[in-house]
Amino acid sequence: MAKNVTDADDGGSADVHGNVSHDTFLQAISEITNAQAKVDEAKAVLSKVRKKFKSEGIELGLLDEAIKEADWTRNESRSKEQTRARYRNWLNLPVGAQPDMFEPADTSDPKVSETEWEARGVTAGLLGRDHEPPSECPPEHHQAFLRGRLTGQTRLAESMPGAKKAAAKAKPSKAQTAKEPEPA
Repeated sequence: MAKNVTDADDGGSADVHGNVSHDTFLQAISEITNAQAKVDEAKAVLSKVRKKFKSEGIELGLLDEAIKEADWTRNESRSKEQTRARYRNWLNLPVGAQPDMFEPADTSDPKVSETEWEARGVTAGLLGRDHEPPSECPPEHHQAFLRGRLTGQTRLAESMPGAKKAAAKAKPSKAQTAKEPEPA
């Protein structure tokens, strides 16, 4: 007859789920807690080193990414960069070596500033964010931001499964098809 869990004693007898004895259990606790203490100590040292370099201006996320990618083949690296560029392009973000990528755009030029806010609006629309322009958006560029947001929302809606079929099936409303009276 099989042993029930309640039939096991606290001594060195075998457990019902294998040959784990009380002594093996205690040994596991000892070794695992010692190893965990070493891991915790190493994490504390790593945290201290990371804080040091963060305070010196290192962007840790980018550093971590570069370290991880150091083991990749050149083809893997190229593929990742191509994918990243495609995703950034789809989000209407700067891609590659664009002139304003390394220096801030000259927002004193109203046309540049308007283009910048419209681009930010497109990104917000694609991500479903910001129903209103951010507080740092100058009032004269609210329309550019909202125009961009609408563009982003439209792209997002058009990409949804079945959106093209639904648009094709949609009938124009009476207001859209009604003729306006001719001026006299």
